[in-house]
Amino acid sequence: MALFATTRHLLRRHLSTTSPAITDSTIAIVRQLSRKGEVEKINSILSPLLSTSPPPSDATLASIVYLYSCSGMLKEALDAFSTHPTPSTGALNSLLAPLNRHSRNLSRQIPSLFTSLPASKSVAPDQITYGILIKSLCVSGGGAEKALPVLKQMEDKNIPVSAVVYSTIMYSFYKESKPERAEELWKEMCGKGIVPDVSTYNVFDDGLKRGMVPDLGTVKVLVKGLMEEKNNRAAKGVVTRLKHKFPEEFVGNWKQLLKLVGLSEEEETESTESFWDQRFRQVYFEVLTGDVVSGFAGA
Repeated sequence: MALFATTRHLLRRHLSTTSPAITDSTIAIVRQLSRKGEVEKINSILSPLLSTSPPPSDATLASIVYLYSCSGMLKEALDAFSTHPTPSTGALNSLLAPLNRHSRNLSRQIPSLFTSLPASKSVAPDQITYGILIKSLCVSGGGAEKALPVLKQMEDKNIPVSAVVYSTIMYSFYKESKPERAEELWKEMCGKGIVPDVSTYNVFDDGLKRGMVPDLGTVKVLVKGLMEEKNNRAAKGVVTRLKHKFPEEFVGNWKQLLKLVGLSEEEETESTESFWDQRFRQVYFEVLTGDVVSGFAGA
């Protein structure tokens, strides 16, 4: 399962099964106050929820730290996490994920928090936590090169490295005008048998827009990966995009791609391509920006 799906599933498990204390009304009020910068009022709502006996459930704690982090109230989020006797990895992820999209200043603090918080509370980072760290390093921690050692750490600890993790770094390389490094990482990912998914599609699409000329083997891996994920319409979108982008080069063995996805040479899938471009970009940037719990608090 891709990190995107895993992240959304696991965090939503923590954030959508909260105690009655965290109601939709509470969430809506905190959102409104956050937009206005009313941090004291936010704290007056959330802080009492931490003083219950017994301590708040893990789901409630995850919701509280998430709302604090979404509001840019990192100190309060850290206090809530640190004072709870048994915070979980889910609560840790709920605290860290919003920092990547709130501001670069907060995102830059993720690497140190990634080290200090698990050590202080005996919480083990998981695949989601590492994905959040990688995003932080790519965005505000020195670039994609800084994120590469994290892949080795994950492998050493037998934590699965998904296509989304690779895609996050590849996307960063493209933004840094280092397409050759992105292509090296693509080949490494495919060489390890990691199946491309929707996030890889977006990196591929971005590479095309930046002038990357893909090789046939790379495209076949992507198309087959999308079809294995039951995203046949997306696979057709890839082939259609290439056919339109490089009409003179789309000859010989390249035409095998049409047969692979079930298209004729005359068939047009422009509307399909447009649909998937929009949907996949939305999905991918939810991951890239840390908005892995979209739909919760609407933040």
